Amino acid sequence: MTEENKPQTITLDDKEYTIDDLSDKAKYVIELMTSLQNKERNLLMEMDQIKAAQENLVGRFKSEVEDA
Repeated sequence: MTEENKPQTITLDDKEYTIDDLSDKAKYVIELMTSLQNKERNLLMEMDQIKAAQENLVGRFKSEVEDA
């Protein structure tokens, strides 16, 4: 069987499940979990951007008060 024809699976607690064999409710739960993982990743990136912006502003503030 080629990689293209291999059924999609998900592993939970060391047990592998074939997605096509799951109920519609179970598939929906997988979609929810995937959505939450994507949101978490996006929030982490936003936090990194906020931290970088804060560090930049602290540097700008230091420059302003040192020059005053």
